Formats: sequence, C-alpha cells, structure tokens
Amino acid sequence: MTEQERQHSTPQEETDSLAHKADLLLAWLMKYQKQMIAAGVVIVLAAAGIFYLFQQQRAQEREASRLLGFAIANIDNGNMERAIEGDSLSVGLAGIADTYSSTESGQLARLFEAKTLLALDRPDEALTASRSFSGSTPDLKAAALACAAESLERLAEPLEAAQQMEKAGNTAENHALKAIYLADAAALFAAAEETAQAITLLHKVEEQYPGTTGAARAQQKLQQLSATADTER
Repeated sequence: MTEQERQHSTPQEETDSLAHKADLLLAWLMKYQKQMIAAGVVIVLAAAGIFYLFQQQRAQEREASRLLGFAIANIDNGNMERAIEGDSLSVGLAGIADTYSSTESGQLARLFEAKTLLALDRPDEALTASRSFSGSTPDLKAAALACAAESLERLAEPLEAAQQMEKAGNTAENHALKAIYLADAAALFAAAEETAQAITLLHKVEEQYPGTTGAARAQQKLQQLSATADTER
C-alpha cells in the first residue's frame, strides 16, 4: 500500500490489512517452526557454551594472576631460579606461562621469565622465551621484542638485534618507549657497522619524539658518531 493509499484508507481497510499480515506471519511461523526451534536450541547452547568459557577464562586469569604474584615476590627477594622453575610450594614463571598461556597473566609470566633469564645471563633461553610470547597488548609485545633484541646482542648478533629492536619501537604505542627502543636500535645498527641506517634512525627519533629520554640518547649517539667520523678523517 502506498502512502497516498494509506492516507485515504478506511479504519476497516487498515484493520483488514493488519490482519492479513498477521495471518501471513502466522503461516510463516507454522511452516518453519521446526527450523526455528532447532535454531533456538543452537543459539541457547552456543550462549551457554560462551558463558561457560567466559567463566572458565575468568577463573584461569584469577589463578594465573595469584601464582604470578608469588613468582614476582621471589624475583624481588633475589630468588630468580625459584621464580623461573618454582618449587614444592610454588609454581614458577615457566609453569605459569605454559599452563595459563591463554590468559594475560600467563603471557606476562612468559615476559617475566625472559627478562629473568637475561638477568641470569642465559640469553639463549631468554631468546626462546621472548619469542614464544603471544600477548596482544602492543607495549608488551614491544617489550618482548626488545628482550629478544637484547638476547641477540649478547649472542653477538648485532644486526639481527638491531632489526628486532627497531621492530619493538615500531610496535610500541607509548611514545616514550618508542623513542627509547628506536634509539637503542640505532645504537645496535651502529655496532653492526650500518652507520647510515643508524644516523637516519637517530634523526627520526630526535625529530619525532623531542623531549623524551630516547631523543636525548639519540642526540648523544649522534655526537659520538660525529666525533668518531672526525677522528677517522
């Protein structure tokens, strides 16, 4: 029915039209009631499944967070080996990360594991741990990449370390962190004798992140490179 016809229709005609539509809807419901019931059951089951998984995820996150607290306390007390491996009374960072890998706290445990392994001067293991980090938070992903870069530097792989550190800088969202990672990447490029790339990156940090610690580092590194170049002439 057009708008013009609707304006000139009588109340009885409108009632008949509504009744006709109601009849059509009822017929459609009768025809497809089995399919709709089946679909309804599927929706209810899916909703129940999602609710169950959500509850399980919350419970796992709480437990992982609790265990992580104990592990960090061990780090603070200087018990780094116990923090990583755990003992009869506590689960270590490695165990938390393996068991609760789908949780935020589980991924944070992996990052703490990598950093603690570096503190123990075990760069091979730290590199493996940092590369197995799969968290979704950009700044934590950047921290894992930076940890991998530091591990590679200790393993005498300055170019790969520089590339990882630059990736960390490009991944981080926090501008102060970005500047620090990129300045450190430039220093690693310089150590790998990629001086031109280092200088380009240092100028980028100075221009894009003024006033940050990273920019101060970049300025200092540029002065060092300039002094070295003058000496070699």
